[in-house]
Amino acid sequence: MEKSNVIENNNRIDWAEKGFFVLFTLYAILTSCGFTFGTVAISMVMWPSFLLGGCLIGYRVFHYKNYIATPLFALTIAMLFSIALTTVLNYHYSLKTNVVFCLYWALYFLVLYTTDRDTTVEKIKKDFYFVAWVFAVMVSLLVLASFAVFLVGYSREIRVEDDFTYYIGFAIGRLWGVFVNLNRGAVSAAIAAFLLLYFCKRKKTLRFRIPAGIMIFFNLLFIALSDSRSGAICFALLLGALTVLVLSRRFQGQGIAKRLLALLLAAVVMVSGYLLPRGMKVLYNQTAKAIYKIELSINRKSGKHKKIKKPESVERGYDLSDDISNRRFDVWASGIEIYFDSPKNITIGTSFGGMVGYAEEHLPETYILSNDFDTIGTMDNDFFNLLVAQGTLGIVLMMALAIGISVLFIQHVKQVKKEDTPELFVMLSVLLALVGSSMFTSLIFYYFSQNSVLFWAFLGLSVRLLISEKGEKADDA
Repeated sequence: MEKSNVIENNNRIDWAEKGFFVLFTLYAILTSCGFTFGTVAISMVMWPSFLLGGCLIGYRVFHYKNYIATPLFALTIAMLFSIALTTVLNYHYSLKTNVVFCLYWALYFLVLYTTDRDTTVEKIKKDFYFVAWVFAVMVSLLVLASFAVFLVGYSREIRVEDDFTYYIGFAIGRLWGVFVNLNRGAVSAAIAAFLLLYFCKRKKTLRFRIPAGIMIFFNLLFIALSDSRSGAICFALLLGALTVLVLSRRFQGQGIAKRLLALLLAAVVMVSGYLLPRGMKVLYNQTAKAIYKIELSINRKSGKHKKIKKPESVERGYDLSDDISNRRFDVWASGIEIYFDSPKNITIGTSFGGMVGYAEEHLPETYILSNDFDTIGTMDNDFFNLLVAQGTLGIVLMMALAIGISVLFIQHVKQVKKEDTPELFVMLSVLLALVGSSMFTSLIFYYFSQNSVLFWAFLGLSVRLLISEKGEKADDA
């Protein structure tokens, strides 16, 4: 009877965790969508997700022995302390914004990352399928909505307060679709396409592969028409990371030549992955121009002189030739300037919401304020965001977490059973791609989106899979 109660309780918690992930991801999707951004629809999902997340944290505190065994749990607590400390000591700068980020981090670390020590490999794989499906479906729906507004010719510029503008539809030579930030939308589209590719390999039926293949095409086409280098880089990193992981496992113990071959093949795959959406953009532009010329020719020959609308070309309305980083180098230099401006900044930072306020008060000539574009409130790089927001303390803790997870992977990856490596390698590929992409746009720590939700969910599942494999083998022995 007692065992039956335990199973029933575990089922309830499992459903609660799945419900939280759906709500939290939906909340992120609504904040990423231009039609719902800043509307009451967000609050209607935000509060239930926060409430359910708080209940899960409370449950885990009550059953702490089952959860503190999560690898590197102490480091995540230290990182929570770090963001709380910088929020308190910089309370006069955007306190509400910083408190919200504290809540996000608590949910990232204590709900998404932290897992029950008794979780089996079978359950981890089921959770992976669920998380991957939810992400791929929700992002794909946004991508489809983006092409819907593109096809009907809907376009709109929306100004939020004094320092933030976003677009819906096609603007400045790029497809924004319904994404508030097209680069983060393109990164999501790249991951969704990658996850659908994995499911296509796993599911052999045409009734799945045909619609999934169509959706993969639209996700990649969005990266192309948004002209997002971040999205193209993410897709390249996804394919390259998976190639390295798969071939390294296959060539294990076969000498240095095979390992070099794996790296070479991964490089070729990465270049191909990057060029694919870029080539789609070129093909789209050429096709659109050719069709327009044909229509003009037919129109002239018919003598009707009907007005023909010129198709939108994917071409940025600004030149990148003089600044390949698109202002990022100047922004990062401004971040370093803020970091070194005072011993307090070097130690605990300005807080993320406080970097602009601090600059306005102490460094009014720094680039994030004095540029000819707009006030810039992010470094567009997770490393520099942490450096400015939480100083040396935040960077040291982040590096310790990254090193700890890397060591954990090196120590345990050989123990993972062959039948469980596909799920592990897909998750690791997504994690590595998001880390790489976060060097060019804020993704993991200080910009809440479906990408950050997926990152911490996959990190928790992959770490637990590594440890659970070891435990199951020990039990078998």
